[in-house]
Amino acid sequence: LRTRNAENLAAAMKQVNDWVRDYAHKHDGLHYLDTPTPILATAPQPDGPPARELFRKDLLHLSPAGYALWTRIITPQLESVCPPTKTEAAVSSP
Repeated sequence: LRTRNAENLAAAMKQVNDWVRDYAHKHDGLHYLDTPTPILATAPQPDGPPARELFRKDLLHLSPAGYALWTRIITPQLESVCPPTKTEAAVSSP
């Protein structure tokens, strides 16, 4: 997907994420973890880019704050698909 500006990039990213979601829903054993929706919800303006502090200077790779949010997003989704065992739950409990 070729893009010339941030608006086109956002549209291209949505298109790819929609395709991946649809593909996963059509194939047994695949699960789509929705990370784009909550990350995009951090946008300071409607339909704008996500909060800048979630990304490194290149605005492509997640920053530590971005990974912290990403972890909060995926953990419950992963646990709904693959619940932790009693041993794993005991180890991760404070």
